[in-house]
Amino acid sequence: MLPEENNEPKNEYEQLRSQSRKMKRRLILILTCVVGCLILISVLIKILDTVIGKDEIGVPDGTYEFYPTYEGNILENPDYLELNRQVSYCNDPSGYGLTQSITDENRADFDANTLFLYDFLQTIIAGDASAYNACFHETYYKDNERKTSFSPQMLYNMEITYQSSESGESGDKLVTYLLEYMIYRNDGTFRRDIDSGASRPQYITLRVSADGSILIEKIITVYTK
Repeated sequence: MLPEENNEPKNEYEQLRSQSRKMKRRLILILTCVVGCLILISVLIKILDTVIGKDEIGVPDGTYEFYPTYEGNILENPDYLELNRQVSYCNDPSGYGLTQSITDENRADFDANTLFLYDFLQTIIAGDASAYNACFHETYYKDNERKTSFSPQMLYNMEITYQSSESGESGDKLVTYLLEYMIYRNDGTFRRDIDSGASRPQYITLRVSADGSILIEKIITVYTK
């Protein structure tokens, strides 16, 4: 009569295989969760970068009432002509330094950056979307869309205030200004985040290249409730 086989080694082997399979499943599950979390974090970071890169911070809830688009030449509107349509410049970040109005007669008294912003405001007043879009660096359009069109805007109480300057890439310089203005009878074709007669500060960063060219790198509009 043959001796009985000893099944203990076989049973131990099966147990080890079973434990190994369970361990693999757990590792796969853990790795799947880790990869999923990394993907989620990456997506969230991308969303935050997109939001921060755009020219709005903390846009308040609420609705705004807009006027019908003005029919005719805004520069012949007597009510608009009575408002302060000059562009003033202050060289002190606090806003309490020397402040001058920019006119055709004294343009030579201001540097190229200030005159660039002055002309930038004129593109908005003229309703010239093409000239407006040309003021921006390609970096800006990674997170923002070009304006398709907008009507001439009756800007007034326009103020440019120097803020800071720093060195950028390839010898470029990044210069930031505070820009403020109001829109008389805002029709919403250019700005839909302010009521008529209201102003929201915008921090505009200019990229000044070594060859002297100037373009807008970034605009951050600060909203306060």
